[in-house]
Amino acid sequence: MTFSEDSWGQLASIADDRSVSIADVVVVGAKTALSLVKPIERTSVFVVTELEAANIRNMLPTGCTDAEIAEWVHVELAVVAHLRAEVSGAVQS
Repeated sequence: MTFSEDSWGQLASIADDRSVSIADVVVVGAKTALSLVKPIERTSVFVVTELEAANIRNMLPTGCTDAEIAEWVHVELAVVAHLRAEVSGAVQS
């Protein structure tokens, strides 16, 4: 890493005050900075036909897993999970 002379002086001063190495100060600073970074929320949109949605809804009570239904109907697993939650009343459409 490259720091300006001022930064090295500040790091050295902090390290000296706390009786730790400059490397320890840099690691703590990096960890603190990384903890402040918020993950980017992503939104996915899946489009399914009425026929696909009907097939999924018809298969839900059969005892098939969401993964099996998704494979059978050729849709993403998240679509089946969403429709299962919607049918159970957990999701408002």
